[in-house]
Amino acid sequence: MPKNNIPKTGDARHRPPTDQKIKTKQLVSIKIPSASGRKKGENIVDEKKKKRGAPLKEYKKEYAELLLKEMENGASQIEVCRKIGIWEGLFYSWIEKNPSFSRAYEFGKMLCKGWWLEQGRINLGNRAFNGSLYFFNMKNRFGWHEQKPRYPEIPIENFEGTIQQKIEAIAIMLKKGKISIDQHNQIMNSLMYEAQINERLTYEKRIENLEEQAKNSKNINSHVSNDNQLWVAFNKS
Repeated sequence: MPKNNIPKTGDARHRPPTDQKIKTKQLVSIKIPSASGRKKGENIVDEKKKKRGAPLKEYKKEYAELLLKEMENGASQIEVCRKIGIWEGLFYSWIEKNPSFSRAYEFGKMLCKGWWLEQGRINLGNRAFNGSLYFFNMKNRFGWHEQKPRYPEIPIENFEGTIQQKIEAIAIMLKKGKISIDQHNQIMNSLMYEAQINERLTYEKRIENLEEQAKNSKNINSHVSNDNQLWVAFNKS
């Protein structure tokens, strides 16, 4: 490093900063009082509040009576849980551990279904009653579904004639309403299966005939060739 570039000790650029040019930030000290120095109820964290979730409720006998009272008016088990203030998992845990609560729940389900059936019966003549909404509710609550007419299965042996004649007879029966769509589809599937079997049998029989014809033609050719050889040998003699 050249001597000319050596900074001098008296150079202002390399003088230590003075206290006037330094901007300091005042640090705020926080004093944490000791446990013995705290006042009652001040800065004390309740240990119970550290645990997440509400404490589990203990089963009481009056809950069975409450369940019957609510479900008698059409309430579901979820509404009963809301009324008691518990979650659904604890509700079913009570059913497993308490036979009296389990019996009350089974009887309550019957009462609930009876209440909803009564509402439908009472409002049969009420034009303002929303029947579609009622039916949708009953499907979701009690598994209702539309009942389709049940027709007995018709065996394919009851139909005579060729497959084409059977198909025409089935179409006429469906048009007259003597059989259902499900019966029609079931019979048609049977006919298609029968047609496939007949087609396969016909194909196999045709193959057998062709093989038999080829075998016979080979025997005829061999006989002809033997006769020709004998004729040639006779002429030579």
